[in-house]
Amino acid sequence: MTLAFNEKYEETGSIFQGAYQSRTVDTDEYLQYVHAYIVVKNTLENYPGGLKKVLNNFDAAWTWALEHYPFSSLRTSATGIESPIIDMRAFQSLGFAHGNFKRFAKSMLATHMQTRDDLIEFKALQLEEW
Repeated sequence: MTLAFNEKYEETGSIFQGAYQSRTVDTDEYLQYVHAYIVVKNTLENYPGGLKKVLNNFDAAWTWALEHYPFSSLRTSATGIESPIIDMRAFQSLGFAHGNFKRFAKSMLATHMQTRDDLIEFKALQLEEW
């Protein structure tokens, strides 16, 4: 991808800002957090007005995301609707069942929007600094 991009736009070097970074998902708590981060944050970033507006009106944004992104994993996470790509038994055994997911997702998203360290519930789990 980098080679094609650089040839097309006559550029050199990496097309991404930094080197690849990885983290090991070594606990169920961290897996739950990463799941919510991927499924919720990536979908709700598309909400008109961005993530700040999402937090100000989370219920409306949640409904909007479910309506506008019916094929994302958010729908399975939020409602428990069967998915051809998700093993629902494993999904539920890891705590991804729809019962508490909305509350957990809102908390995770609020964590990313916080600026004071003492208010960040998931500080050690964060994937990136905002």
